[in-house]
Amino acid sequence: DILGLAAVAGFFLYLILAGAFLAPRDFVVNLTTRLDMMLYSDTRHQMDNDGPSGLMGSLLMGVVFSAGWSPCIGTVYGSILTVSAQSGDVAKASMQLAAYSLGLGIPFLLAAVALDSVQGLFRKINKRMKTIKLVSGLLLVLIGILVASGQLQRLSVELSSGQFADFSLQLEDKALDALVGPQE
Repeated sequence: DILGLAAVAGFFLYLILAGAFLAPRDFVVNLTTRLDMMLYSDTRHQMDNDGPSGLMGSLLMGVVFSAGWSPCIGTVYGSILTVSAQSGDVAKASMQLAAYSLGLGIPFLLAAVALDSVQGLFRKINKRMKTIKLVSGLLLVLIGILVASGQLQRLSVELSSGQFADFSLQLEDKALDALVGPQE
């Protein structure tokens, strides 16, 4: 009780000392600028091959990068392994895992090869970054609301049945036919 009162008193003292009541506009601008700098600061470690860490440092950065991505890719990878284990077909499981690995790796390899040639495209995209951030943020808020309200699961069930599911299966069949050839 006293701790909460002390926290509120400290917060109001901060507001008074920071000028929140005398110049609210300046206070908000300064606060948002500091938050923006804090949240968007670049904390990545810059490395080169000739430095003290060399190739081992690059290996370590790759391990850290992959560990950071594991929550994103783990669910799909786990699903592929589960389906593969249940089917018992090693050749099919190998093809699924190879396709998954290529689908994950090829965009990164293409990005690395084409990095110099797409600098102009990056500059054009950077001009629209405010809009991209706004739309991305709105999508995240929308998904958060859908998750919190339980509507995302309902939407997922609706999309997995009916016309969208048929369209999705037909699209997958066409893509497989184009890549592997028609299945018998």
